[in-house]
Amino acid sequence: MKLIRSFHRKPCSAYTEAELLVMITQRNSDTEKALDCLYERNFDMARHALQEHKLDEADVLEVYADTLLAVRDNIWAGRFEQRGSLRAFFGMTFRNKCIDKIRRNATKQKRAEETRKETISDAPPTPYGMLELQEEETEYARLSALRKFCLGLALNDLNEREKDIALDYFVNDLKAAAIADKYGFKTPRVASTTVYNLKTKLEGAIRRVCESDARCVILCSSSPLI
Repeated sequence: MKLIRSFHRKPCSAYTEAELLVMITQRNSDTEKALDCLYERNFDMARHALQEHKLDEADVLEVYADTLLAVRDNIWAGRFEQRGSLRAFFGMTFRNKCIDKIRRNATKQKRAEETRKETISDAPPTPYGMLELQEEETEYARLSALRKFCLGLALNDLNEREKDIALDYFVNDLKAAAIADKYGFKTPRVASTTVYNLKTKLEGAIRRVCESDARCVILCSSSPLI
């Protein structure tokens, strides 16, 4: 206990990686102190990512906050075995999440471009093509309605405030800073933590819905919703 209490009298730069690991595993206020120190000590990675990756500042900060939580969860799950340094583990996780974000952004841009091309297309469809298009639209509408129904079942695990936050983040694409302002979180990092926990909670609810209602297997077999 004396060792843990002594942590609070030291600035972040004075902690060893071993001390930070001990603090994170405590799962209490010491964990928050250690995460704040990791955030501060590795922030040069975020600055470097602005130059290296095709991401804007809001995206980099969002990925950086997600990385912090992922590192925490991996340590709690025993997946950090100290084969390398904690900083190297943080850096590898951050880089992988940056790549994932770039890919997601590219997918969104591609879909937006495809939608734009479909909208401006002037080629009149043939009668057969119109029938095929109507069938596709009907099937798409059916599947969309089913996804919405099943997702509604999963959302029942969330309270009204959690539902609003999830909607703004995953559907309306609000960034962590905007979420913090709208819902009164102290910092964007706290907002990111909340969103990360909501995502985990919603993913678990979706899995339970898939297992309990055969109609909702579509949520697990199709592209991830979140």
